[in-house]
Amino acid sequence: QPDTWGDDLSGARPALVRANNEQATTTGLTIGSDGLVRIAALVPADHVGRHLGVVDVGFAFTETFGPPFLAEAVPSSEAEAAIYALRDGQLAPPVANYSGSRLDKAAVEEALSGKVVRRDVEVDGIHYSVRAQPLYGVSGEPVAVLAVSVARSEQIARANHELLITLGTGLGVLLISTVIGLLVTAK
Repeated sequence: QPDTWGDDLSGARPALVRANNEQATTTGLTIGSDGLVRIAALVPADHVGRHLGVVDVGFAFTETFGPPFLAEAVPSSEAEAAIYALRDGQLAPPVANYSGSRLDKAAVEEALSGKVVRRDVEVDGIHYSVRAQPLYGVSGEPVAVLAVSVARSEQIARANHELLITLGTGLGVLLISTVIGLLVTAK
């Protein structure tokens, strides 16, 4: 209500305009003017049948709030989660329950196109399997990307160890078979 409050949000907040025009509750993700991913609920308010406007309730995934939320949402000690978004066409630092980044701009853009993206990456000597998928906003368009990472270094080490045991056992069997074969043919 620019006449009452003096701020015209129609250009910056299309979901707010839609909730106001349709007088219907709208929930989902938005990107705030600060570029942060936000969870929003836009709820129409009326009095005695007269529409007054929309109450906007929500919070942003900030560096302070995001990591504890993601740690609760992805409680496994084996998995880590991050929310990625583009700000002014640039890949913003992820809000994550870990430090660093597991995805590059190309992977985030691919997920923002509506695709599920899978990557195997190595960060600081640790191998990760990453699954990234779009998070849809109140408008129905992808606005951010949720990436879940699982460290695979232990799995790779275990597989390499098992491979060495298999090769060692195979060589041992081959050596014993060769010795037995030589002993049998020597007589």
